[in-house]
Amino acid sequence: MAAPFRPNRHTNRSTSCTTEQTWLCSKCFMKLGHLNEQRVEICFARGHQYVVSIPVTAVCRNCGKLNELR
Repeated sequence: MAAPFRPNRHTNRSTSCTTEQTWLCSKCFMKLGHLNEQRVEICFARGHQYVVSIPVTAVCRNCGKLNELR
């Protein structure tokens, strides 16, 4: 489910938390999202942002590979 608000465009959106892990495509190693405990944050162009729980499946935007995280 998408967030009901747009993030502030003037804030620093970089994540420096060391507990996060990056979820990468298993074929081309493009970044698919950030894993933090039992939630995955998926960000797309133009400010689309989703927070989902595990298990999650996503198609890589670069190579089209179906990736699954359990």
